[in-house]
Amino acid sequence: MQDNHIEFWRKFVAEFFAPIAKKRWCVSLYGNSRQTNGVFPQLLQDIWHCEICNRKPGRGFGMFFLSPLQLDILWTTVEVLPRLFKIKYDSGTLEENLYVDMPRVYHNANGQIILDYAKAIQESVFEHLHVVRDGQLRIVFSPDLKICYWEFCARCHEELIPRRLIVPQKLGTQGVLEGEGRR
Repeated sequence: MQDNHIEFWRKFVAEFFAPIAKKRWCVSLYGNSRQTNGVFPQLLQDIWHCEICNRKPGRGFGMFFLSPLQLDILWTTVEVLPRLFKIKYDSGTLEENLYVDMPRVYHNANGQIILDYAKAIQESVFEHLHVVRDGQLRIVFSPDLKICYWEFCARCHEELIPRRLIVPQKLGTQGVLEGEGRR
């Protein structure tokens, strides 16, 4: 990404996220997958409850972004979100794609707009890999249309290797095997 500097991400976050924004990612529906066991501190596992799948998962990732006046042991300032975006793209992410079904739209008592997506697919694209996560998504917007809550509850994921990387390896292996057969 060309514009992957912290000021770009600070402007991005200020434009699209409310100062009280929270972002959560739950993987409790993965079942007994070894991919998520032991990743998150026990304190977070004991406290956090996914509001989408209605489980106290024991596995999940909560990134909480609040104003500095609302700090707690599990909370951090909104300043972290730009750094997380920057780190993501510094680490080789080329694109993030989100594919969603039609949402169920409603308002809460605070006047916030809630979009519930029963089917959402989030794709991370790297040079040699695509990671596709299937799940449910809930986005809560403030009355001025800034994101207050972004909650993704993943059911599963797949890691996809582009065919263009596999075919040359297959042809190379066939050549080696054919050469061995002639000896």
